Amino acid sequence: MRRDIADTWKIVRMVKLCLVAPELAPFTAGGIGVLLSNLLREYDMAGVQFHVLALNDWQVDNRSFEATLPGVTLWRLADLDGAIDPLRHPPEWAFTTHRWHYRSYQVAQALGRLASRGVVFDVVEFPDWGGLAFCTTQDKLLGKWSDTQIAVRLHSTDSILRAGQPVAGSAAAAHLADLERKALNDADIIVAHLDSIAQATRDHFGFDDAWREKVRIDAPPIAMKTSETAIAFEEDTPLCFPSKIQTLKRPDVFLNGAMAFLNSTPDYRGNVVFMAHPADPRLEQHLLSRIPKHLKDRISFSSKMPQAARAALLAKGISVFPSPFESFCLAAYEASAMGGLVALNGTNPAFSDQTEWKDGENCLKFDGTALSLADSLGRAWRTRQVMRMKPMKHEATRDPYWRSLKKMPQGSRGRTDPATTTKMPLVSVIVPYFNMGRYIVRTLESILASTYVNLEVIVVDDCSPDEHSRMVLEKIKGAERFGTVRVVSAPANVGLSGARNLGIRAARGEYIFTLDSDDLIRSDFIELGVKALERNPAYSVVVPQTAFIADEASPAEMNIIDHAIFIGEAMRGGSFANRFSTATSLGRREIYSEFPYDENLTSYEDWDFYSRLAWAGKRFIVTSEIYFYYRRRAGSMINTNTAEKHLRNLSILRSKQKVDLPAFAFDMNVVTDAEAYAEFLRIHAAHAQVSEASVPNGPAAHPVEPRIRMNPVPRPPEKKFLVLQKLRRERALRKELRELQSGHSFDPAWYLAHNPDVALSGMDPARHFLVFGRYEGRAPNGYDRP
Repeated sequence: MRRDIADTWKIVRMVKLCLVAPELAPFTAGGIGVLLSNLLREYDMAGVQFHVLALNDWQVDNRSFEATLPGVTLWRLADLDGAIDPLRHPPEWAFTTHRWHYRSYQVAQALGRLASRGVVFDVVEFPDWGGLAFCTTQDKLLGKWSDTQIAVRLHSTDSILRAGQPVAGSAAAAHLADLERKALNDADIIVAHLDSIAQATRDHFGFDDAWREKVRIDAPPIAMKTSETAIAFEEDTPLCFPSKIQTLKRPDVFLNGAMAFLNSTPDYRGNVVFMAHPADPRLEQHLLSRIPKHLKDRISFSSKMPQAARAALLAKGISVFPSPFESFCLAAYEASAMGGLVALNGTNPAFSDQTEWKDGENCLKFDGTALSLADSLGRAWRTRQVMRMKPMKHEATRDPYWRSLKKMPQGSRGRTDPATTTKMPLVSVIVPYFNMGRYIVRTLESILASTYVNLEVIVVDDCSPDEHSRMVLEKIKGAERFGTVRVVSAPANVGLSGARNLGIRAARGEYIFTLDSDDLIRSDFIELGVKALERNPAYSVVVPQTAFIADEASPAEMNIIDHAIFIGEAMRGGSFANRFSTATSLGRREIYSEFPYDENLTSYEDWDFYSRLAWAGKRFIVTSEIYFYYRRRAGSMINTNTAEKHLRNLSILRSKQKVDLPAFAFDMNVVTDAEAYAEFLRIHAAHAQVSEASVPNGPAAHPVEPRIRMNPVPRPPEKKFLVLQKLRRERALRKELRELQSGHSFDPAWYLAHNPDVALSGMDPARHFLVFGRYEGRAPNGYDRP
């Protein structure tokens, strides 16, 4: 508790702040959880009312939470579930982009349910990893949360971490990178622990100056007292690797640098210790195989080290951090604060010369390579008699970002859709038409049922040869109820792209809304989209989430058989599949003039259109709920797609995606066609297997396009599918619990006595060990202590 901070502030009003927490110490493992816990403890008197929204990954009873974090309100995502309307809310299995996209959707829905109870926050803070803020930022752009500031704190995105290690890419990883990028780009506030990290994040994602203006630098608190002096480098001072054994943390650099130092410094007698559990067991085995016989007794892997022993070793050793990227590296600050020495990769932006870390004063720096680490340790060893290293004197921000929020006008809290304008610009609805006489009336009825009334509807007849379709069109022209509908006839069959372009040229509206002649739109989408674009002039297009409906005998029926979930600015995932939008969206008139549909494409014309918009820097707003209903017909473009058509159209699409380098430029078609074709074949084969097995698609299911579906894939009911998954996981865990408790390898009393954070959390010790402890390196009993 920091009363000195609270006493120096003039508290104007209590700020209500909600931390969205995928993890939180001491109830879960993970660095994000430790930092959030430090925030809650450090600023508990600083004019802020803290709330925590816990994801479903961790559980704790209210009494334990209140005892650990008094005054903090806990909300559980699982407790905020509600009944869903299948015509409006996509189920979990529909999110074939990435499973964290669904997590983002769950959080947005939970915040909405809290708001309906009158619980409205001044700030909701998200971590950047996983793009958890994606759906909430989009909902705010669409008119919700007018009182609430959406903040994203830079911990480290999956995209940035992947860039620092050799891992195979995938469509799911690309989609996650897009979710993270868009959440960061659309948030109101970006919270960075270090200015260098904000700049590194900006460079990685290619954000502009406007994004940099949203950044607030808040140095986080460290929950420990700083030692007055640092240890001396002595003959038996251990060299420690406190990070996880995973490629990103560069344990190979540590091992090679330590062995080089041992071989070149015979009078040094200390040992080398890997202190964390192996996130990659194969990497640990590889490291073990690299140790020569004469050093095997000096290099150890202590994955079961208790917390107290770990802290003692950090305080008397040299902790080495070779990773190329950290957002702050709390472990390095803690090791230094305890009086230990630290050796840091100076090329890591968290340890750069622009930070508090100064080489030779409070740390040793090297250039990220093994030999440079050995040289740095060697220089420190040779000068150990005169070297006087100081612990890091870190100061947390005394005035956190939420203190600078502007006070809301009286009576504004709780408002979700402010009437910022009375303007109702004309919207032109463009409906290409080719032999769709069976469906066009129902489509027009869904348009005219819109809550937005300033519409013109332009049906573009692309020379339909079907007699019945021509007759229906003639009846529409003379029907009074379709008085706002105008029919434009193409002089020749120009195809879907040509028909859309023709209709847009004939349109008079400030906004264009595209809808194919067999599809349906929710009545409130156009109004929602116009208001969003009127409020947000930096954005160009509003994208609806989509449900696929069966081709029923009655055109008025809607039987949902599938979904398509979109990200909008799918800069990376858009090279695998169309995750930008369906053909149906609402956009500003000028983008259609600047980026007309490509009439050389026989399909994917929407994919191409949105791709060019995104590459040109146009901004998208994406709904969380379903607003568009795509009719799945046997003769539709998706169902008649072939490998030949796919490759032809994809080649045209990607030839427009150019990468400009200092010396030359090339288009993405050159480097991705073979990969795209292989991906297309894998999708097709996987689809066939799924259809035969009649099982639901999981989180890594097919992308929206390209895909071939002869028949809809049967799916079990959403709740039954999720309950079965949960039961299987719980059954496996209970079996492990029985085996653990029936043997003598686990001592619950010893475990609680030597892990006070577990005792404080109130969690069952055996369950904690199986779910968290064994991966954190905690010993199960006293006999296993190193």
